[in-house]
Amino acid sequence: MYYEGNILNCRTMKKYLTGLIIIVFGLGAVATPLSLIQVDNSQDNIFTSDDIPNKEDPNKGKKETIEGSVDFDPDTLNCKSKGKWVTIRIHFSDKKDITIIDFNSILFNDVLQPSKIIVETGNNDDFDKLIMKFDRSSVINLLLLEPAEDVEIFVTGKFIDGIKFKGKDSIRLINF
Repeated sequence: MYYEGNILNCRTMKKYLTGLIIIVFGLGAVATPLSLIQVDNSQDNIFTSDDIPNKEDPNKGKKETIEGSVDFDPDTLNCKSKGKWVTIRIHFSDKKDITIIDFNSILFNDVLQPSKIIVETGNNDDFDKLIMKFDRSSVINLLLLEPAEDVEIFVTGKFIDGIKFKGKDSIRLINF
């Protein structure tokens, strides 16, 4: 079978489908000659993973986005600063389990992924927090694409169950 990323190439896959196909029913198995299975050889069919026939989307219809409370630190960002990190904390008031966040989906202003992620649970304020460290110079360079004194930043991502989240904060830029 040929599989690359999200693309399945049926023509290439066909040359590997020879001999018998084994079909499993409960505890038994039945061998079926390949000649009984109909294959369309007329053209090269390419599917994305979302188009593969009979694929069930467990989150179909779930378009919910949860709003998180975001705190960007520092509140005033000096663009000439030589610090290593900026820190963003996010928590959710509806007690959503932050340990099931897809960490690879997290983005700062739709561009930057965090360099470090810390999950803080069981703290005194009854909210579990996700603490993210972003490279300070990358954040400054991104914010300076449209320099302004008052800037709104946002963080987006999703949970492994497909539910998305977003949160925003306002900061002040100086020395740009």
